Amino acid sequence: MSGSFKKAAKAHQKVHRERSQPAHRAHLGQLEKHKDYVERARDYNKKKEKIKALRVKAANRNPDEFYFNMVSTEKVDGVHQTKEEKLEKLTEEQELLMQRNDLRYVTMKRNVELKKIEKLKADLQLLDPQFRQNKHIVFVDSKKDVPRARTRLEEGKRQQEAILAVTPEQQQDMDKKYGMLAKRYGRLKELTTIIDKLEVSTHLTKDKTSKKKLVKEETKECAAVYRWCYQRKR
Repeated sequence: MSGSFKKAAKAHQKVHRERSQPAHRAHLGQLEKHKDYVERARDYNKKKEKIKALRVKAANRNPDEFYFNMVSTEKVDGVHQTKEEKLEKLTEEQELLMQRNDLRYVTMKRNVELKKIEKLKADLQLLDPQFRQNKHIVFVDSKKDVPRARTRLEEGKRQQEAILAVTPEQQQDMDKKYGMLAKRYGRLKELTTIIDKLEVSTHLTKDKTSKKKLVKEETKECAAVYRWCYQRKR
């Protein structure tokens, strides 16, 4: 009962309105409320404590301390920046070994893609009726039996089409698998191009003394084509 009385009493209370920004200060934006001041003060004190902790840490720092990050950074105009990595030159044997390892890895990935493509094609062969059209040869004793055999085959074909009718769910699954198959073929093409480029690079690294002619420049879709001069074997 008391709760209902309180609610009824609140209905007749004066509506609380916060003071707005005076007209001559309207260009400064909304008037700051107490909660805005509290949030701003907490942020200020938090930053103040953080700066104080950093100053204490800098005062107590050991000048002889070492961090591994110092090896890869340098100070430029008072700002720490990462040094540009200077890779050591590899010997011909090391470079050739790295290229062969890369070639083995990419070839392995290409074989994996081929297996996935074969699996997708097998799944589609079970789902899509177009893959399941087999030839049916019927032998008859005489020409008189041809119309009857043809009628029987057509009826059987209609019954088979009714049984193998594709449902909307199966059609959606087929469309999804066809999309995946197209992506797999695209990746297979990219891996094949990478393999061709690595093989050309391996041959160039392995044989730097023989004369060769650039027939076709390297592009994104294909590797460069070289023609080596014929060398008579001793």
